[in-house]
Amino acid sequence: MVEEAVFVVRSDGKLLYANRRWRSLAALAPGGDFPGGVLAMIHPDDRQPWMIAWENALRTGGAYAIKPRVRLAADQEYVSQIEHVQPVRTAEGDVLEWVLVATMHESRDTHIEGLGRALVRKNEQLMAVAHEMRGPLAAIVGAVEVLEDRRNDPAYIARVRALLARQAGQLVRFVEDLIDVAQMEHGVVRVRKERVELRRVLEVAAETAQPVISACGQQLTTTTPMASAQVYGDEGRLQQIVVNLLINAAKFTERGGHIWLSLDRQGPSIQVRVRDTGIGIAREMLPRIFDPHVRIEAGAPIAGSGLGLGLALAQQLARLHDGDLTAHSEGVGRGSEFVLRLPAADPS
Repeated sequence: MVEEAVFVVRSDGKLLYANRRWRSLAALAPGGDFPGGVLAMIHPDDRQPWMIAWENALRTGGAYAIKPRVRLAADQEYVSQIEHVQPVRTAEGDVLEWVLVATMHESRDTHIEGLGRALVRKNEQLMAVAHEMRGPLAAIVGAVEVLEDRRNDPAYIARVRALLARQAGQLVRFVEDLIDVAQMEHGVVRVRKERVELRRVLEVAAETAQPVISACGQQLTTTTPMASAQVYGDEGRLQQIVVNLLINAAKFTERGGHIWLSLDRQGPSIQVRVRDTGIGIAREMLPRIFDPHVRIEAGAPIAGSGLGLGLALAQQLARLHDGDLTAHSEGVGRGSEFVLRLPAADPS
């Protein structure tokens, strides 16, 4: 879709064509007077330079660009506009007509500024990915380099195999998170909803996250007092949400700390809560905690681990299930709690 205002004019001042954008901005229609109708829209201080540029183009047949201030109605403010004027020539080289393309300068600058911010953000994300993948790759390369020298040491080979499995698994999780985020940004992620028992989701999620929690020297307590807690959702994706929350809690909880996973009901919603005794969340960080690649590193037991995508993915998956995910903390050093709310399959 063309956002610029475009019109075509003959050298004698006859307006031949104006696109919809131009017609929506100005009352000058095909057949109207040019440049008189346009000149009235231009700031008085810019009219003379504008006319000089136009008359010079008529004399020389050359293209030009100019940035006048224009206003579309008498009760509006003047805004900057970039105008590009290009001649259309016959086969003999004579100027047949002129094409003028006008773009609001502020809109263009805003767009460029937005693209610049997006590029900086992407570069930061790529740096984060490279930084995090460097660790597992270095461990894998180092293990492979010394494996040949210790090929007759079964105990060492067993330890190396375990290390390779852990590091390869970490790389797989990084790649899967990146793919999930990219798919969600493009709206291609779909959840297959069916009746799901959340008690089972929590059991599998706890089993999946337990090795990480144990390696961090923490204790996990699971409480599911409800006889049944059913929702409509994608069981695998719901498990992914809870696993991400549990691993996030483990990353930011000290050794010997405690993590609680619980299930309860509040009105028409079923709530999954993950609470920890970890480093907590500063008040100024709470509004950004679910932004992709936001990382809380200061004081974290596993500082800088992960790509900062787990919570962002969890929140987006919660929304795909018509639910929400919120974060709560009393501040730094006072632990945190994440609450996943989902509509109950039976709202009564």
